[in-house]
Amino acid sequence: MEIQLTVRLGAVMSKMNCARGATLRNVLIENGQSPNRGIHCSGLGICGTCLVEVVEEGGRQRKRACQIRCFRNLEIILLS
Repeated sequence: MEIQLTVRLGAVMSKMNCARGATLRNVLIENGQSPNRGIHCSGLGICGTCLVEVVEEGGRQRKRACQIRCFRNLEIILLS
């Protein structure tokens, strides 16, 4: 089953699909939208440079893209 991602960066919104269980960081990089800023840990979850905002019912929550597995449709805001 494919998962649909809605990704926002400022006023620009794009949509992409990924395999169920894929890591958000890898999906973004594969689609040319790296969440990383500056030096990073290559997805080990220790640096925090891949922070994104996940839009959920009730608000937004900042999470590391390398720690998010895509098991449902997501709306993501990339932080610049």
